[in-house]
Amino acid sequence: MIMRYALQSLLVLVLLGSGAPGRAAEAPRVAVYTMGPGADLFSRFGHAAICLHYRRATDDRCYNYGTADFDSPVPLTLGFLRGQALFWVDVSRPGEMLTAYRQNDRTIWRQNLPLSDAEALAIARRVARDALPQNRFYVYRVFADNCATKIRDIVDDATGGRLRSDGGTHQTFRQLIRPGFASEPLILFALDLFAGRASDRECTPWQAMFLPHLLRTALERHFGARPIVVYRRRGRPFSRIPPPVWYGWILLAALLATPIAVARWRELRGLPLRLAIALPTLVLTLISLAIWTLVLFSTPQELRWNEAALLFWPSDILLPFLGDSWRRRYARIRLSSFVILIVLLAIGVLHQPLSSPLASALAPLSLLAVDREDNAVDATVEC
Repeated sequence: MIMRYALQSLLVLVLLGSGAPGRAAEAPRVAVYTMGPGADLFSRFGHAAICLHYRRATDDRCYNYGTADFDSPVPLTLGFLRGQALFWVDVSRPGEMLTAYRQNDRTIWRQNLPLSDAEALAIARRVARDALPQNRFYVYRVFADNCATKIRDIVDDATGGRLRSDGGTHQTFRQLIRPGFASEPLILFALDLFAGRASDRECTPWQAMFLPHLLRTALERHFGARPIVVYRRRGRPFSRIPPPVWYGWILLAALLATPIAVARWRELRGLPLRLAIALPTLVLTLISLAIWTLVLFSTPQELRWNEAALLFWPSDILLPFLGDSWRRRYARIRLSSFVILIVLLAIGVLHQPLSSPLASALAPLSLLAVDREDNAVDATVEC
């Protein structure tokens, strides 16, 4: 690792012009490579890299801003949740980089940017500076700092803001990332729970370039850089149409409500009823604990400001232990909170798509709010 850092440092010093004046004056041809999704979950949104091509092929270099320690997923995930996930710039030869993505069977596009010598040299200086050991690390942020946004910023700065544009995409960040998980319904299910309010902002075309395929589209639109397919995936293409996940929430609602409904139908009381309540309560509590843990301890806004925390309360764990009358009162308080939440969604105060998750909490709690068994017992006592 030390030898690799030393060689990369020597390389960037040469590119900065410290060793060979004639070499530094040569303007490279700049190409942006975008890669399609891969089989691994972390690669579902594709990838981007920027390469400099010179008269001598041995001088060509590619700069990859999406390098991280993917072999240690737990520390990487924890770093992401805390807003401290470190990514870095990796320098390689074009052949090495392209071979790696071909081996992973990922489609590769190349776009040659029509730049002036001054613009190309500005990009060369910028990427060389970014690759220095003291500059190569950065804190990864999904929507603002990733492999695609780094290249977007570099090209935009060198060309006087040619990538920027006004207007909106009329899509939110959540809507943009859902197609990347089209083949992962459980991930889509989790997005409804854990992707917070910041994911539902409408993003501009500039912001949308956090996705490599939208960066590719923008480069073609603003620079006329037609994408050329270098390698096409041979495996089955990934679906880009996310399935509806509302049916999963309806199924979960039915599963949570069924034990309580059966217990009431069989007129079970005491311990059997508490056991019937325990299972749905445990599921609701686990969901709420996961949401509230992210709300309290994560730092990215996309996770911390989560309106689903208004829907799932950790206090639901008390339901099996409450007496019948207190259980009814608590369930009615929860139903009242649902009514308030629905009103806030209707008038636009809340923005997250919570209607489907609402069903999963509403179904079991509504059965507990009206306890007909107690009413029947009270009537019998009066008689």
